[in-house]
Amino acid sequence: MKKIAVFTDFSGQSVNAARYAMHLAKKLGAGVTLLEVYLSPASMKRALQAVINGGDSWDTESEEPDGLITMGLWLTNDFGQHNFPGTPVPPINYNENREIADVMSSIMNSDEVILIVVAPPEGQDVATFALSGSCQKIIDWAGVPVLIVPANTAIKNPEKVAFAPSLDDCDTAYINSLLNIVGNFTPDVMVSCINNEGDDRQDREKQLMNTFHEASDYGKLYYRRVTDERAVHQWNWLRDNKKCDMLTIVQQPPQSLRDFFKLANTPIAAYHLTIPLMVLPAIG
Repeated sequence: MKKIAVFTDFSGQSVNAARYAMHLAKKLGAGVTLLEVYLSPASMKRALQAVINGGDSWDTESEEPDGLITMGLWLTNDFGQHNFPGTPVPPINYNENREIADVMSSIMNSDEVILIVVAPPEGQDVATFALSGSCQKIIDWAGVPVLIVPANTAIKNPEKVAFAPSLDDCDTAYINSLLNIVGNFTPDVMVSCINNEGDDRQDREKQLMNTFHEASDYGKLYYRRVTDERAVHQWNWLRDNKKCDMLTIVQQPPQSLRDFFKLANTPIAAYHLTIPLMVLPAIG
């Protein structure tokens, strides 16, 4: 059975990321594996705290592995409250590994895991976490897409997903990898080429879209060239028309990733992404 691996430190935002994973799993017909992973020194303090609507919580006295089990029971109950009666609950299992190397080894050795879901540690935004050593280890070792879910992400179907292509021969494969996760939700997929210059680059953009449309029957994918400096610097391209629910990029060296986040160089936009970020594993 397909599985979504969810990293949790029992913080409210990691619990919300697990709720988001349960929603994805329902549509994908997948199970959820909970793993207790601490990604910052601050999160090492176990605090099974009040979550969701300020009132729901689970037993803070239980010890490992009961903490994961209690969280799984809470997620099952929460899923039942937010779905129609009789909706199949994604099966939940537990991985007792706690060291990041052991956790990633178990994922890399599993053919069932199709996605890793993780929340930034408390006090970190998506961009800062994506550039951290902990997140880079996860992305480098994963071999599957990694979805970073920021705090307060709404539990809803992704209706519009932005994809920033690398404009190489692998982009069609990357789009297919994205659709393997979100395709069942049939979102609009906006392929966004940012700050492109030169005829050669534009020719590669056209070639990418032509190649994909020839190889796929997915009809809700369209292309947008983002050249307006204001749109780039304030990331208006993620909010124009129907707001994007998810941003997708390809695994890349840390410096390239820093350059990407620096595109949005205003305090409001640069390091304050409020939508999930999916990082696809590089091919080759």
